[in-house]
Amino acid sequence: MYSDAEVANFRFVELDDMKKTVCIMHSSGTTGMPKGVEMSNYCLLRISEDNNLDMTNAVSIWFSSLYWISGILMNLKSIAQGAKVILYPEFDEEMTCRLIEKYNVRVVTVIFLSTSMINRFLRAGYIKKYSLTSLKVIICGGAIIKPKAQKEMRCILPHVQMLQGYGMTELGGIATLQLSHHKDGSCGTVTENVQMKVVDQETGKILGPNNSGELWIKTAIIMNGYYRNPEATKSTIDAEGWLHSGDIGYFDEDGELFIIDRIKELIKYRGYQISPGEIEGVLILHPAVLEVAVLAVPHAIDDEHPIAYVTKMPGAKVQSYCKNAIKSQDFMK
Repeated sequence: MYSDAEVANFRFVELDDMKKTVCIMHSSGTTGMPKGVEMSNYCLLRISEDNNLDMTNAVSIWFSSLYWISGILMNLKSIAQGAKVILYPEFDEEMTCRLIEKYNVRVVTVIFLSTSMINRFLRAGYIKKYSLTSLKVIICGGAIIKPKAQKEMRCILPHVQMLQGYGMTELGGIATLQLSHHKDGSCGTVTENVQMKVVDQETGKILGPNNSGELWIKTAIIMNGYYRNPEATKSTIDAEGWLHSGDIGYFDEDGELFIIDRIKELIKYRGYQISPGEIEGVLILHPAVLEVAVLAVPHAIDDEHPIAYVTKMPGAKVQSYCKNAIKSQDFMK
């Protein structure tokens, strides 16, 4: 609600430099302490105007706080594109389904969920109880959703586009976006005005399709830097403006991006580097495995050994499957 008086009395600040820092957000801190990310007016303007995600006249639900880049992105795009937003204090599996059913409308409905929310959504079973016919798009972010979960969601809700994107706070949003025709488990293709390349960590050589390396990214709305941390800024963004993401991934022959792991999460075993994500990808394929996480534990001789924590169906046995499905040489780099 607003009045004509409020509009008439509104005052804005004339900007002398669109590239100046307007807000400081924080990185996720997945591999260390969170760092303050300086974002410019220009970055926020471009976020609100880009066409990577069309929310014109949409009814949307999301649970991202405004101190997350996803919350800023969805908030600005909703204002700029005239979307209606359903606000709820926190994510709840049943309430989310009830809200979608209650506000059943003919226009596109968009819901933005994190990977953990998707997993909770599937386990709770409420998506089979309520009518979700108005739901058209689910966008997943925050972490890479496993192909198994994506396939399951698409089977339960065949009329819904199940999409995920790859991005970072430091990039000002999404670098790649998956569309409905893209493969399960991929993060889609590079979005407009973004450049990406896969680089060998040891040699700095640019790698071709289906070769894994560190993802380097360049965009016009990249962060101004880490707040009061020039050393971290310099180690993240090189002299040519490429942001070294710290993520390991590859592009396939169709230009679709697949994320494997974080460099700092690779397990060091007898001089080899083992990806926890690749092992998790094998274990999660077992129908009795609900969730899995692979971590490194110190070893006196071999440096580190991988250990898997598995949530399984009651009464199920997966040990023999692990022994047969996982051959160590397949995961050594």
